[in-house]
Amino acid sequence: MVPTVLNLNTGAPFQPFARSPQVTISYKINKLKFTGAALYQFQYSSTGVSGTSSNYIKYANMPELFLGIENKNTSWIIGAGAEMKKIVPRTSTTVGGSTLKVNESLLSYGGNIYAQYSNSLFCIKTKTSYGQNLSDLSMLGGYGVSSLDTISGKQNYTSFNMISAWINATYGKKWQVGLFAGYTQNLGTDKALYETTSGVSIYGNGVSGNQMIGCMYKISPQLSYNPNNFRIGLEYDYTIAEWGDVTPIDGVVRNAKNVLNHRILGFIAYYF
Repeated sequence: MVPTVLNLNTGAPFQPFARSPQVTISYKINKLKFTGAALYQFQYSSTGVSGTSSNYIKYANMPELFLGIENKNTSWIIGAGAEMKKIVPRTSTTVGGSTLKVNESLLSYGGNIYAQYSNSLFCIKTKTSYGQNLSDLSMLGGYGVSSLDTISGKQNYTSFNMISAWINATYGKKWQVGLFAGYTQNLGTDKALYETTSGVSIYGNGVSGNQMIGCMYKISPQLSYNPNNFRIGLEYDYTIAEWGDVTPIDGVVRNAKNVLNHRILGFIAYYF
């Protein structure tokens, strides 16, 4: 379930968004649908020391795994899902001028709950997601180095824990008005980040050096005209991101400053 917006990102980074090769199995019992999937990263991938790459999940030798359950009737949809992902940030390192192989990996977990109510003219839906290392889903956060063995060169990692929530309402058919509101927050890391004289090593979305986005929220109204197979619309985004320093002891962003952005989107499409 995704929000009804004009923007191509369908609500990211508040709503998970990715296109991933996958094998999916669904099974229905009355109004309940159970879904299991094994996914691979391709166009949307994790970030790391080599930038954005699908190699991190390739070296892990296992796909991302997802399980979901959904109840659906004429007016309501209620569901929940959970995922597990393993990546290998690197396979070698340099110590004292020598290249050494390393065996490193990072396990991360996530989940979401969602609900929707709709009738002939009105629709309201909402979703809350919680997870770790969600950069491959166009969401904020990632992971960082938590420890370093100076002899073997091996590193351990810890994920940033992120929570996001959004609500979206639309009314009308030929003329449709809508409102999207989203919020996402960095809850920090489970382990302290390893700190050197140059700071911490962190990778993900909304990250630059030793700084990252601590939280972000957006309000976005829209209006569209939908005659026959056409859709013509206008959407306004009001977004604020709090940008600050990552605290090594817990990964929480402090000394944050607000960065404000305005965006107006015009949209026209013909469906056939």
